[in-house]
Amino acid sequence: MTRTFKFGAIAAAAFIAAPAFAAATMDANLELDTKYGNQSRGLSQSGRVEFNVAGKAGDAAGFVAGRASFLASKTDGAVIDDMWGQIGTAAADVKFGKFEAMDLFPLGKDVYVEDGGSLAGSGVGNLGHARTGELRGRFGNSAAHLAFTVNAIPGVTLEVGVVESKTVGTAKGIRPAVSFNAGPVAVKLGMETGKIAASGS
Repeated sequence: MTRTFKFGAIAAAAFIAAPAFAAATMDANLELDTKYGNQSRGLSQSGRVEFNVAGKAGDAAGFVAGRASFLASKTDGAVIDDMWGQIGTAAADVKFGKFEAMDLFPLGKDVYVEDGGSLAGSGVGNLGHARTGELRGRFGNSAAHLAFTVNAIPGVTLEVGVVESKTVGTAKGIRPAVSFNAGPVAVKLGMETGKIAASGS
């Protein structure tokens, strides 16, 4: 039964991938950070190249989409930043893979008090509890991350993110969030509940 399910999932993924990437778009950008530090540190330069491939097929009645982002940096080598697929309609959809869910506190737009860091060992960066970002996304290779989104009411978006992993040190749990938009006014509310996966849990 397990083998049949896995085969079915792979077949379904291959079936939706063909139309999704039939009209794929590609773009890239180069980011360089050159700085001079005092105290004998001198001149330093870091940076990265980002290469993106994305595609979408369908309309409001039904669509499939996908995106892959690859990063090559001077310090970390080549890594995968985003890699996700999406299936749905204008009213509701599901996204799965490696991505970031709704940002409740976009930088430069909100003021908050940082509480000192992220969940110890989670590997999700210094997002902090104050930004409700521990379960937002871009987890390790083995984590299963899905986001269910509903746009049934104009101006209102409901998203429920779910992450599950057996890997030690990876956050897992559920993250519901809702966004209200009315002209220039936007309000976002959300919460997250989860834990750090223990070995074999």
